[in-house]
Parts: sequence; C-alpha cells; structure tokens
Amino acid sequence: TFKGEDDDRAYPVKVISDSSFKSCSQLVTINIPNSITNIDIKAFQGCTLLENINVYGADGINEFIYESEDGVLFYNNQQTLAKDLWFYPMGRTDSMYVLPDGVVNIPTGGFYQSKFQEVVIPSSVAYIQIDAFYDTKSLNTVTFAENRPGTVVRALDIRPGAFERAVNLNSVVLPSRYDNFNRMIFYKNSKLTSVSVNPGGKYGSS
Repeated sequence: TFKGEDDDRAYPVKVISDSSFKSCSQLVTINIPNSITNIDIKAFQGCTLLENINVYGADGINEFIYESEDGVLFYNNQQTLAKDLWFYPMGRTDSMYVLPDGVVNIPTGGFYQSKFQEVVIPSSVAYIQIDAFYDTKSLNTVTFAENRPGTVVRALDIRPGAFERAVNLNSVVLPSRYDNFNRMIFYKNSKLTSVSVNPGGKYGSS
C-alpha cells in the first residue's frame, strides 16, 4: 500500500509498471503479494543481482494471477488459461534450468541475460517469443523434452530472434513438433554450426 499526499489513507498497489525497479543493482530478493494484478515484463530491467522473486498470499485474496516457483516468476494467463514463464531473475547462478511442465509460453525477455549454461524446455511449450533468450551468453545447450505418452502434442512456434546473441550455442536439435522454420531464430549466434530437427514432423533434419 501507499499513502496519498493529502491524506493518511492507505491505497492498495495493483501494478508494477515498466522500469519500476530499473537498475536497482543491489536488489537480491523481492516479495510480491498476490494482490498485484499486473507486472510489466521490464519492471526488473537492470537488476543484475536479483535472484528471487517470491509471490505470497495476501489476506483475503485467493487468486494468484502471478506465482513463483523457486524464485522464478510465472503468469497465469487469464485469456489462454495457460501458464506462462514471466521472468527469470538475472542474478541467478544456476548452471542448468528445467522449465516446469505445463508452461506454454516463453515471453520476450523472459530469460534476458540469464547465466545458466543449459535449459530444458518441456513439451508443453508452444511459443518462444522474439528475444526470449536474448544475450544469454553462457547458454550452450538447449534440450527440448520429448512428448510424454498420452499428452497432447503442441506445435512449437519459435519467433525470429528468440535466441539472438546466445553466442555460445554450437548445436541445436529441435523437436519434431517444430512448426515454422526461420533462419533468423538464431540471429548473431556466431558459434552455431548445426541445427537439426527430429524426424516425424513438418521439417526434416537440416
């Protein structure tokens, strides 16, 4: 809550807007109540030491529009009724990150400048947006998990520039459900020597 300039009444905070915490270079952990209804994707831009974003339940509020798992922020998309990654804190030093099963969308900037060397993307992911992994300079391995028996197979849409400036990627094997080949997906990946697609889908190996 915050107080108005002309009175002592407390007003609830509902929105964390663009650049709200921009370049708070010493911020390590932030705790956010589930009363927050909108968090801009660029709210934590430049928070280079931020390791944990925790969402907790506020009194009397049962709905979680945003939630956290192990310090990583997720968005429960009200339009698609799906779960999206929202922001992976820039200060985390995990060598590997396994995205939880059930996540459907990786947004623009979701993994901006993340430090992990390996990421595992579950078969539930259907969209990887432009600049999703922008400037992830330590990333060298991307693993797409296979579909589990009995699960719905989702076509995978990877937007141009999704892995731009992931300069240490040297080879990538895309899943058979990959649906829209575009060579700009790996723009400015100077060490990339091999891109292939598992058989059984729209594209063959390349």
